[in-house]
Amino acid sequence: MNLKFNIKSIILCLVALVTLQLTITSAFAHVVVKPAEVGVGAYQTFTIGVPNEKDNPVVGLRLVIPEGLEHVSPNVKPGWNIQIKHAEYVSAAEETMDTEHDERPVTEIIWTGGLIPTGQRDDFLFSSKAPSEIGELFWKAYQTYADGTTVSWDLAPDTDSEESNSGPYSKTTVVNDLAGSEKNELLAVQAKDKSARNLPIILSGIAILISFFAIGLQFRGK
Repeated sequence: MNLKFNIKSIILCLVALVTLQLTITSAFAHVVVKPAEVGVGAYQTFTIGVPNEKDNPVVGLRLVIPEGLEHVSPNVKPGWNIQIKHAEYVSAAEETMDTEHDERPVTEIIWTGGLIPTGQRDDFLFSSKAPSEIGELFWKAYQTYADGTTVSWDLAPDTDSEESNSGPYSKTTVVNDLAGSEKNELLAVQAKDKSARNLPIILSGIAILISFFAIGLQFRGK
């Protein structure tokens, strides 16, 4: 009786551990954009990590580009077609822009035609210039599977969702990392100014020493 009870307890514990492990895995297996921090106005290569935790292969990815990013350019991705969407024209002057050098803000990047097998992951890269002010970039992504289903990663991290096809977005914090360099530049300028102010005093001292040396030679000659 005790043996059966112990075996049943062990089985229940194992089931609980497996369930917990699956829960943790599903909680962390989502689309994430890195790095988590970038300096203001910095040119940065961003990496989108895309795992496949379902039984169908991933065949598409759509990333919404936050406002404030400039010069967005996706890296070449062998096996994938890349579509770049821009903001709509807002003035007649912009309608005359050269389409080969479209300066309108990029609003979305869409990757299609490739494949991420079940249990595997892949990285999608693009470069961009970060905003010139501190803040946060929220990365809303949409992951499409071969069976036509889409998982939306566009919810705030603290949102409670009962839907299995939705999850939290990732974010990148834009920080002012120029403070240290600006301070160093200021110290260098101050040191240079101090050296400039001390230069006449140093030259005067050298002149006085030369004068005393000359006077000493003159007395010695007499």
